[in-house]
Amino acid sequence: MGLSVAENIQKDSWVLGPKVKTDQSPAALAAITRDVLDLYYNDYIAKYDSLLGDIDVVPLSNLKQAVEVVNILSGPTSPIVNILNSVDKETALTAPAGPIDTQVLATGATNSVGKDIVSQNVSVRGRMLIAALKAAAKASGQPEPKPPGAYVEERFAWLHQLVLRKDGQASQLDNLMAAMTQVYQDMNKVAFRGSSADPNAVSDSLAALQQAASQIQGPLARWSSQITTGGAGITADGTRASINAAWTANVLPFCQQATAKSYPFTRSAAADMGMADFTKLFGPGGLIDSFMTGNLKDLIDTTKKPWVWKQVNNADLGIPVDVLAKLQAASEIKDAFFANGAAPAVNFQ
Repeated sequence: MGLSVAENIQKDSWVLGPKVKTDQSPAALAAITRDVLDLYYNDYIAKYDSLLGDIDVVPLSNLKQAVEVVNILSGPTSPIVNILNSVDKETALTAPAGPIDTQVLATGATNSVGKDIVSQNVSVRGRMLIAALKAAAKASGQPEPKPPGAYVEERFAWLHQLVLRKDGQASQLDNLMAAMTQVYQDMNKVAFRGSSADPNAVSDSLAALQQAASQIQGPLARWSSQITTGGAGITADGTRASINAAWTANVLPFCQQATAKSYPFTRSAAADMGMADFTKLFGPGGLIDSFMTGNLKDLIDTTKKPWVWKQVNNADLGIPVDVLAKLQAASEIKDAFFANGAAPAVNFQ
């Protein structure tokens, strides 16, 4: 049964001449079978290598989309987990077939049972083939052959190791998906809280994901890199956008109103800025001070003069330095005129 392909080849070998036709030994039949299987296995491996090589994470274009993508990839129905588990199952060719579930058969699910029967028949043929290959190897003084399918399993050993839950412990894949879930949670916080979220949280979780991925082989390292590379820039863009939104909503309208026709902000203005407006805009707890405390305290290095922007997830925030210079000037106005508290004062010495 196991050598039927080889036997069919031998039946037609007469077309190659009498010399080829004469070799009808079991060893020759086994060798032909082995060579046919090698061709099949190489093609089988190439198909799954191509499948995994053709899959990439969609480019991350903005924070909202990045949160959605990483949520899907790390969620309970993760396509990453489904794909890798499926390929793991399809390349475990030496795994013994399990017993047929007769109760399933009674329900009419003949499709599933039919596959089980085919698997068991393949195992029987495999055992016959092993016996023939062993006999041929022994006759020629060669070491015993490996079970059919072992070559494929060895090529995907990295994947079988990746999904293996040894002694009930989490697999490497489980650990990496946990790291990806943390990336989603931290990205979601930035998307929800904006600039008030910890800018280092996403950076730390992205680094943890990259570190976890660097320990494994296969496409998962590439997919993780696509997430970490895209995520770094995206979170910087999201932070910048949330800062701009907070300024536009909470500070800009009153700032334009108070400074547009007031000296010294408009040099040709006939009137000075009112004391109440000046305090509301520049004073401690005022609009600018509250904006900087709530949105920028972790993003500005105030130990340097002039101030400099810090990076977000190893990416530049993208806000011009002249904007930071104006914020520093506003802080210096606060320190100069409100040194003694909430009321402005000027001391002459």
